Amino acid sequence: MFGSLGQGLRETAIALIGAFQKMGIENYGVITFGRTVRLVKTSEQAWDTAVVATLFQQIRFDQDDESKDAHALEAAIDLLINSTSRGEKKIFLITDGYGNGGELLPLVQQRAENGNIDLIAMAIGNDRVNLRASYQRYVCCQTPYGLPKALRELFENASSSKAIDWPPQSKQRSGSMSNSDSTTTTDPNTLFTNLAENKKFAKIIDKMAGQRDIQLIHSGSPPSNVIVNICFCLDCTGSMSRWLSETKVQMKVIIQGINAQIKQEYPDLNLELRFAIVGFRDVNDANRFQVRQFDSNVNNVLASLNELTATGGGDIPEDVMGALDQCLTLQKWNESNARFIVLITDAPGHGKELNDDPSDQYPNGTGHTLNSICDRLLKKEEEIELMFCCVKPAATLKMQKAFEAKYTAKKEETGKAFTTIKLFDDEKAVAQSFHFVFVLDESISMSGQPWNDMIKAYQGFLDRRTNDQGGDDLFSVIQFGSTGRITCERQSLFNTPRNLNPVWSGTAYITGLQSADAAISRDNSKSSVVLIFMSDGGDGGAPPLPTIDSLVQKYRSNHNFICHTVGFGNDVKPGTTPAKLLSDMATHGRGNMYPALDGLQLAEAFGKIAADCTVSGTLVNRFAEILSREISVKIAVDYL
Repeated sequence: MFGSLGQGLRETAIALIGAFQKMGIENYGVITFGRTVRLVKTSEQAWDTAVVATLFQQIRFDQDDESKDAHALEAAIDLLINSTSRGEKKIFLITDGYGNGGELLPLVQQRAENGNIDLIAMAIGNDRVNLRASYQRYVCCQTPYGLPKALRELFENASSSKAIDWPPQSKQRSGSMSNSDSTTTTDPNTLFTNLAENKKFAKIIDKMAGQRDIQLIHSGSPPSNVIVNICFCLDCTGSMSRWLSETKVQMKVIIQGINAQIKQEYPDLNLELRFAIVGFRDVNDANRFQVRQFDSNVNNVLASLNELTATGGGDIPEDVMGALDQCLTLQKWNESNARFIVLITDAPGHGKELNDDPSDQYPNGTGHTLNSICDRLLKKEEEIELMFCCVKPAATLKMQKAFEAKYTAKKEETGKAFTTIKLFDDEKAVAQSFHFVFVLDESISMSGQPWNDMIKAYQGFLDRRTNDQGGDDLFSVIQFGSTGRITCERQSLFNTPRNLNPVWSGTAYITGLQSADAAISRDNSKSSVVLIFMSDGGDGGAPPLPTIDSLVQKYRSNHNFICHTVGFGNDVKPGTTPAKLLSDMATHGRGNMYPALDGLQLAEAFGKIAADCTVSGTLVNRFAEILSREISVKIAVDYL
């Protein structure tokens, strides 16, 4: 359909749709086809800017190398047969006649005739076409300007003429068209007569209609009642702690967003959304799976979600295949019109087919193979849509490619594609890692038990990050008294020292902050910087607030800078002047101030900061927005 025929297709589509609009007719459908058949508009949909944009995005001739004309006609017949509109039913097929329908094409046309549907093939342009050999009723025009007259003559002489050629003005061109048509030996009139008289084709034609009726649940007019099952398959290992906490908050937004977007498009639809939760960890973790069966009561679902905690994990890969097996064995899948599994993880599954991690403790997988899971997901008439929310694209790329390959291999059979929701690009994904900057008081008042308590709390922080699989985090340690010194700069979690040697002196907050500034300035990554400032006494140096303000100004955009403060001991208990200063520092630094009277409270404060999700909140907000939109679109396009 290149050249004049392609241009003619565009102009004819504009002319036909413009005529419909001028007459106030909107109950018509639009289908485009090539290698695949794409439904652009149903007869029930309004003609709006979104439909216009979709149509002209689809009218391209540089993407497909096949023309599934028969399959497109099947879809069109389905739409018309199941349409609630009364009156005559027609299909206008704009084509050059060179399709891949083969022997299926006359059967489809016979089905249209059996359904009292008038099918007219049209070619507009001066290039070679093959309509006469393929269709009973057709028109050929050099330009769209000749189309009204051609159609009028066709309909006025319908009882006596089955085909109309509207030849170009050039006699030479007219002759070439006639010659090209005469090379085809098949007489479509004879072929259709044979189809009508030969009863052995009747069952085939009826079977075609039956097969399409099954698919109409997904592609025709929306039913009045629709049940949608959505299972959230959530990675609950330590590395997902920052995501899981915010996902709990955002899940209600996601559920409400899906409901609102579907209701906006289909206000008369009685939509029941049922949600299930499958939380998973790794093979040897406690509470390997936590399962909530499908429930339409949102409060019950949210209550189950709130019971999930992020712990465990061990090696980087997780038991993704085992989790999907749990999802597939949930009850009530077969009671729904549309079925979804939303997989949210930052790690690949176990096994060499899903990851290249040499530390994978289960290189041969955990019993459930990619093949077995995909076969169950794509089981005919029981298909479940799998949507993969990509949290760390680089880490899960091999698993994503493996799923895509399996789905591609079965695409001709199932028509399904593997869906990956990439929440952000790789650069933004780096921003999920953290650069923790400890600024620790080593004044003489910290000697003895206070220092030991601080080291224990600091080590507990490192242990928590290890449990949370913070292998991509960076650590810097600044110790300060009268002066500041960098004892560790931008080291990985596993290379960060667990013991720190003090140099006792006075207390000047600003010296520690200045050293922290120097360390952060050399961080060229996009990691989110979390500064943790701890002191047990009053400040003996220059006012620190201007320096905090400077740090926020310099590093907020590139590093999402945040500063938490911790007041340790009785000298900085709430209500004291040092406590007020530390609180002001945290406020200026967009963080929180944590009072800790003893070693136990200090460990709790450090642990809370280690699990803090503040810096990833905006990412998870975006995740909620994207996910609710993607699921809504998928339901509307594929099932309504």
